[in-house]
Amino acid sequence: MPVPLPVDRLAHRRPRRRARLLTALAPFPAVWFALQVYRAARSDEPDVHARGAWWFVHLGLYLVVAAWVVARAWRRSRAARPYTQRIEDLGAARPSGEARGVPELDAASGRHRGLTGQVEPPRRW
Repeated sequence: MPVPLPVDRLAHRRPRRRARLLTALAPFPAVWFALQVYRAARSDEPDVHARGAWWFVHLGLYLVVAAWVVARAWRRSRAARPYTQRIEDLGAARPSGEARGVPELDAASGRHRGLTGQVEPPRRW
């Protein structure tokens, strides 16, 4: 029997299922708006033909909002994705004594030498 993973898989599956559902349902209102625009463009009546711009603006607004909602759902799903760390990974995460850093950069920085008057400024100034 496999050892259960130390992560909550449902915490990732719920947002992923929600993102998939939103992705599948988002095109239906857009298709309806597009059909209204097409119907208004093909109509011979001046009132219906003039209303086509109204449907077109609403189609554009819907597409912007739907794209933002679907992208946000997929970002949340990706952020909730579980990551299990192995013991081998833990050893690689700790730097050795030689890889700690540059001693000159690890020390506290002193005062700016150019502004103290101890060093003459460059001639180009």
